[in-house]
Amino acid sequence: MKQALWIILMSVPGSIIAQHAVRNTGNLNLFTGAEIGVFGNLDNSGPLNSLGGKIYFTGTSAQSFLGSSQAETFDVSINNSSGLTLSNNSIRVSNELTLTSGILSTSSTGLLIIADNATTSGASTLSYVDGPMRKVGNDAFTFPVGNLGNFATITMSAPTTITDAFTARYLRADGTTDFNNLLEAGIDHISSCEYWQVDRTLGSSQVLISPTWNTNSCGVTDLADLLVVKWDSTLWRNIGNGGTTGTLSQGTIAALSPSAAYGIFTLASTSTQNPLPIELISFNATRKGEIVKTEWATASERDNDLFIVERSKNGIFFDEIGTIDGAGNSNILLNYQYYDDQPESGVNYYRLKQMDFNGGFTYSEIKSVLFSSSHDLVIYPNTCDGKTVSYLLNIEWKPELLTILNAMGQTVFTQVLNNETSNGTVEVNFTTKLAQGNYQLIISSGDQKITNRFVVQ
Repeated sequence: MKQALWIILMSVPGSIIAQHAVRNTGNLNLFTGAEIGVFGNLDNSGPLNSLGGKIYFTGTSAQSFLGSSQAETFDVSINNSSGLTLSNNSIRVSNELTLTSGILSTSSTGLLIIADNATTSGASTLSYVDGPMRKVGNDAFTFPVGNLGNFATITMSAPTTITDAFTARYLRADGTTDFNNLLEAGIDHISSCEYWQVDRTLGSSQVLISPTWNTNSCGVTDLADLLVVKWDSTLWRNIGNGGTTGTLSQGTIAALSPSAAYGIFTLASTSTQNPLPIELISFNATRKGEIVKTEWATASERDNDLFIVERSKNGIFFDEIGTIDGAGNSNILLNYQYYDDQPESGVNYYRLKQMDFNGGFTYSEIKSVLFSSSHDLVIYPNTCDGKTVSYLLNIEWKPELLTILNAMGQTVFTQVLNNETSNGTVEVNFTTKLAQGNYQLIISSGDQKITNRFVVQ
């Protein structure tokens, strides 16, 4: 479709459904009543101005917002379980962002910006912003952020001017490892599974920061002992408990007073209450022949009922495959293992779910193990001239290296891959023509690999 035609269609109320990629290199305006539904990638290299229209991202495969020009939008809707990535191109939403399904992945160069008086809706564990997002204006705002399958919002009170801007993100990580475990007097311990980064990007407003907790937040047992703490580049500072809402399973805690400085925030406790259910040292999944061995170790446990081993084909939706009883309470090193004797062909994702006696739970990081068959890696022509060969991966995987071995097991060719999810046929051109004989083509990522054979005549 020509660019001029896009301008005409978008200048009046109407709808466009784009089944494939959309590219804008001119001046694309969406006026009130205009809608565009994008099923593929959106490549915006020219001005894109939504003056009242709406952009839907509704594909079934992972989508990207590409290009070199920031998009000025009115309404944006994300409804794609495979997610949308802002790739070096920011989106500014002036009215409403609707998060229905799929993760919106952002970065410092592909930033989500919510304008003054603009809102977000619908965020959940199925759809949130993973990465930095910015709020401009004098509105109190709840950032719909998450990471690694965990949805954990953080709220700020209203800044004083409409030009002030705050940028926030959530990280499912251990602040005691990423920074340190030096605590100001009055803090017994801090969360070792999550923290938020909130930066004042523009202006001088002092806002009240209010993190949240849920069943993934490492165990809340006493609301009165909860604290908000901030990393000050040396140690964790106590910024108090200005009041809590909710229950032990889910709620919000406000800092005692507005912050004059910003950065890293997390939850903490004044006592041994609000314990971490377990201190998980490691979790790994390794292929052992035709089965997968999962193993983990804990340095301590408190009120730990059981571990549930879960497996997924896409890294998003997990099923329980086995359980192991926890130790209840322990202060010694304990090792556990569970064997999956029925892994599926392709990539298998594993995670560990730890359950407390009171029903609370947390998740480990996700590990992947590859099981391949000859159908997963197709080589053609299977008999080639030694100058070039093509392959097709029939599984969703992110390969790192291609290796060719001859019949003696010697490496005759290597090629670094782009570590992007494979999609379509890949042609390999050899720098030196291969001699006649039998060869093995190996696609690998870390210690995982998939292989098939071909012949040079």
